[in-house]
Amino acid sequence: MAFAVSFGVWVAYRQLEGWRKERQTIRKSEVAEEMIFIVSNIEDAFKNIRNPIDRIPVGKADDKKFVYERRYQRITDANELFQRLREFQIRCDAVIGSEVTKPHVTALFNARTEVALAIEELSDLSEDSNDAAAEELRKSRRVLYGTWTDKDELGMKIIGSIEAIKSKLSDYAQLS
Repeated sequence: MAFAVSFGVWVAYRQLEGWRKERQTIRKSEVAEEMIFIVSNIEDAFKNIRNPIDRIPVGKADDKKFVYERRYQRITDANELFQRLREFQIRCDAVIGSEVTKPHVTALFNARTEVALAIEELSDLSEDSNDAAAEELRKSRRVLYGTWTDKDELGMKIIGSIEAIKSKLSDYAQLS
């Protein structure tokens, strides 16, 4: 009789353990899937912000700061998306482990800051016409306007971070 009770407890424990592991796997999958979705949207946001082609309304053609103000507005439009990125990075840290996404998410936030600073600098220097300002303008334009080729250092960092996140999380996302 004691053996039957012990065996029953062992079977019940194994079943509970199996359900717990299954739930953990599903949770990892859900978090990974959402994070992949978010970083794909982050890539689109960066491409929108850094697009070298832009339309300027006729009435704004003489306003040298208009283009930069519009770019900065695109960054602020993406704030909610970046907030979701941070939230899911924290969830990934808790559910999957911080080493998986944290350095790459940090790189994406650093890239956003770099672009915002370039916009600010371009806006401030747009009135200057000296040679020192011209060189600073060229540097900031390389940050702001992305070609997404090998010559676009920031674009390659962004794509590298996004691809690393997708690659590291794809195994978890495909578990369900």
